[in-house]
Amino acid sequence: MTCCTELLARVGVSPHQVAAILPVGGGVRMPAVGELLQQALRLPLHTVEEPELATVRGAARWLPQSGPRRVPAATSPEPSIPLSFAIPGGSAHLLRWLVAPGQAYVAGVPLARVRLASGALWDLTARMPGTLDRLLAAPGSEVTAHEWLALARP
Repeated sequence: MTCCTELLARVGVSPHQVAAILPVGGGVRMPAVGELLQQALRLPLHTVEEPELATVRGAARWLPQSGPRRVPAATSPEPSIPLSFAIPGGSAHLLRWLVAPGQAYVAGVPLARVRLASGALWDLTARMPGTLDRLLAAPGSEVTAHEWLALARP
């Protein structure tokens, strides 16, 4: 019964705000479950004919009315290219970005700084000029070799 009271507390509902208990799932067929719920929560107990199917039936009834579950991709007016790097040792800790989104850069300029497992600092540099479009990896994150860390426009 602790799981029920913890759930109510987690969602900010006190037991006196609940009108009744409607247990579902196959385990509800055990008489002790309903009795324990009523004793612990001191609420009326309602039952359904096939408790093991209640959740499935509710989901099947709700789904057609829930609307589409698709979101179209956002497109940029200009094509973006992913920026990835051959990080020595295969991975590193991304310390910071040295170029901000929207900022133009030239070939060879450091875009970001990482710390390898050995403690060595390395700069990740631009192969060609461009404009940083969007960051895909946040400072403080672990990054791996050839992972897309940002998007840029040529």
